[in-house]
Amino acid sequence: MKSAALLLTVLCQPWPVAATVTEVHYVMGTYFRITAEGVDQESARARVRQCFTTARELDTRFSRFAAHGELSRLNANAADGAPANVSPEMAALLQAALRLQAATGGTFDVGAGVLTRLWRTVSAWPSRDSIAAARRADGGQAFDVVGTTLTRRAGTVIDLDGIAKGWAVDRCVAQLRAAGIGRAFLSFGESSLYALGAPAGQAGWKVWVRGLDSEQALGSVTLKDQAVSVSSVFGHERHVGPRRIGHIIDPRSGLPLTSPAAAVVIADSATTAEAFSKALLVDWRRGAAARKGLMTGALLVRRSGIKRFGRVAFTPFGDARPIAAAAEPLR
Repeated sequence: MKSAALLLTVLCQPWPVAATVTEVHYVMGTYFRITAEGVDQESARARVRQCFTTARELDTRFSRFAAHGELSRLNANAADGAPANVSPEMAALLQAALRLQAATGGTFDVGAGVLTRLWRTVSAWPSRDSIAAARRADGGQAFDVVGTTLTRRAGTVIDLDGIAKGWAVDRCVAQLRAAGIGRAFLSFGESSLYALGAPAGQAGWKVWVRGLDSEQALGSVTLKDQAVSVSSVFGHERHVGPRRIGHIIDPRSGLPLTSPAAAVVIADSATTAEAFSKALLVDWRRGAAARKGLMTGALLVRRSGIKRFGRVAFTPFGDARPIAAAAEPLR
């Protein structure tokens, strides 16, 4: 699994623990790794596996690939714009997404599904009219949710790719806490993570920050009871004609990002961190200024260097360090 989007890797070191349980499952098209420490192994393994069951259920509900999933059914009926009843889980996520859209000044928008679909499928650069037509279906107040009723502009397509993993991580953290597990690290595709408590004898979970060259680490961050999300312009890039484009679209202009950059965002929840990591890449000035206390801190990695925002326990290395295979077992 090799991608420029995978900017964080937990340092694999022998922490002194009573017992450690680690499981890795393939969910949402990537690897979800959970490590719980200082726990009864049998009980912890059952709780950790319950997390994977939850993540799979959410994948079916939120995935645009699951033909019979809830999101797929909603998008299949997007053209008529008629009100639709949604599950409480879907309603809660969409309401959170609307709050984050407002908090990021529109630089994060799950209602931009027509735009994201356009740029995922075109083989030649689309015309201005095509982009404008996609923007008319998306953006702004394209949808709303009251209770469990979704209302939307006719043609609006919802795309939850940029937030679903964070939502799943937050659900799993809540389950682990409720089960009495106080020390755990969750890594969903190395792009949405949560540090629950801290390893025994440590101030927090230490995580390396990759550079734009994913073979190297630029420094480390230390996390405790915090989420972190990583987004990269060229995490899942493609070529449209001769031009290389990133997978993140600016919902305001309708255009994909094309300059190498990566954002590492720390927040209280993985859902919030996911939204702000995209917003920071789309417009770092607006994304940082609009955080309204939701984003604890962030790093913006560009060729010109690393820019810090807010509070982040980041320790830069003097020189970039190669990442050993032992430190990235899923790669």
